[in-house]
Amino acid sequence: MRDLRVFADLKLIDISETLSTDGVLLREAKPELLTTMCVSGLTAMQALKAELPDTEVLGVTVLTSLKDADTQAMFTCQTEEAVMRFAEVAAQANIDGLISSPKEVEMLRAKFGVVLSLNTPAIRPTWAIVPGDDQNPDRIMTPAKAIKAGADRIVVGRPIVGDKNPYDAVMRTIEEIAMATS
Repeated sequence: MRDLRVFADLKLIDISETLSTDGVLLREAKPELLTTMCVSGLTAMQALKAELPDTEVLGVTVLTSLKDADTQAMFTCQTEEAVMRFAEVAAQANIDGLISSPKEVEMLRAKFGVVLSLNTPAIRPTWAIVPGDDQNPDRIMTPAKAIKAGADRIVVGRPIVGDKNPYDAVMRTIEEIAMATS
């Protein structure tokens, strides 16, 4: 490889045998970070992690586009309860971290401390307007607010890749973070 750092946001979901095979196939790419869906369950996440001991495996709790009505219909509970249920499974599986809305970071940090890294998508810088944004507006935050809430990493996707000048979008985001954290 070209010494690139790879975040494989694949949201892998399947049975343990399949996730084990996925891990074997991904070894060559050496992703630094890899996502799996917590709904895959304990043994599947353990099997994936066993094949990729040097990769930080992150469990996606509840997709940031989902609302309470969605999680009620899918998991028979409110979003925060679903996030906590899936986070518990991830912790039992001994994977490395979680992907969750920034709105749940404080709750997750209180429960898990620093045992799991907390990684937050649905980040919208103050300057960002994303046409047709499918994120649940109740579960998004600015970069600064997510970091102050306790996120270890933020994921800023569409505001940057959808910008006319992605480099400038990155620089504006970095400036926004620096101003808020100084």
